[in-house]
Amino acid sequence: MVLQSPVPVVLDCYADWCAPCKQLTPELESAVVRAGGPSKIRFAMLNVDEEPELAEQMQVKSLPTVFGIAHGRLVGPPLIGNAPVADLDAFMAKLIKAGDAAAAAGARDSAAANENPMAQAAALLEDGDAQGAAAIYKQAYTQLIQQTPPARPPGAPKETPKEAKAAADKVKETRQQAAACLVGLATCAHVAGDTTARGELLQAVKEKHAAEVATDASLRAAISRLEISAAAPDGAPDSGDGSGGVSSIAGLEAALAAAEAAEARVKADHGVVSTGAEVSSESKSALEVARDSVLDARTALARALFNDARFEEAVNLALSVLKEGGLAWRDGAGRDLCMQFFDALGPGSELGKKGRRRMANFLFR
Repeated sequence: MVLQSPVPVVLDCYADWCAPCKQLTPELESAVVRAGGPSKIRFAMLNVDEEPELAEQMQVKSLPTVFGIAHGRLVGPPLIGNAPVADLDAFMAKLIKAGDAAAAAGARDSAAANENPMAQAAALLEDGDAQGAAAIYKQAYTQLIQQTPPARPPGAPKETPKEAKAAADKVKETRQQAAACLVGLATCAHVAGDTTARGELLQAVKEKHAAEVATDASLRAAISRLEISAAAPDGAPDSGDGSGGVSSIAGLEAALAAAEAAEARVKADHGVVSTGAEVSSESKSALEVARDSVLDARTALARALFNDARFEEAVNLALSVLKEGGLAWRDGAGRDLCMQFFDALGPGSELGKKGRRRMANFLFR
């Protein structure tokens, strides 16, 4: 109730055995009344002996301790020990001011979300309502694609450069928003487990909005994150023994280790002691199969790591696939994997920038 209160709350942390607490509590209650009472500020108490875990979370070290809370957030440092009336009144005034500011900010955010259907849909999706978000994205997309610039009437003066630029900018913005709607719908389909719809929507974005995808880093990032998440292997099923399922990452790490061990055995069996050594066509074929298995296992593990937000490990593995497989392996699959990660990380990512430089070194050395 304290965190959800629509007005600021004064939280008095006390204990029954604490004499200073018994002195401060009525003074706090009086200060709350002077500040405007329940319509402006509320008073609550926390017995630290009855709620020791909560008191520890709030880092109550001595008594009495008084916290100011506005819209679920602590306001300023707490009052510790008894305080003169003037300090209590100043504490109340500061808390009410912070509460008013938080309420105004919340109202602005709510109004903006109501005016922006994309923000509404994103909020619903974040709350797990993929169906509700999809309905808003569909409606917004329909409205956007119907927005065509009106034809200039016959005999109208020629557009000025400024008018032409404004019209072009409007068309560009509309197309970017339409592309974002399709990506949002693909995300909804992904959350709902509809892999067919997800694939069709992503393909539609790339085909109908190629220019927007090429120029909008946020669109590319969203698409790449979806594709990475879609390609990441599912976790292994629960064994049923109460231990839970083996994580997909642990399983993929084991698979990679097995592939590398198998490659090492193939090299030993065929007498390969160094990279680039002369081998027979039969040996070459066996080595290529073993190497393909290793690179496939690294690719799968890299995607799972990225999906688990272990970005640096994922990027390093993707770069190792590119370095060892080169552009010839699976038609540049290593390069494509790296680019997918870099796009998903976004243009401001230092890891992405560093990874791009390393990729350039591999490709152009």
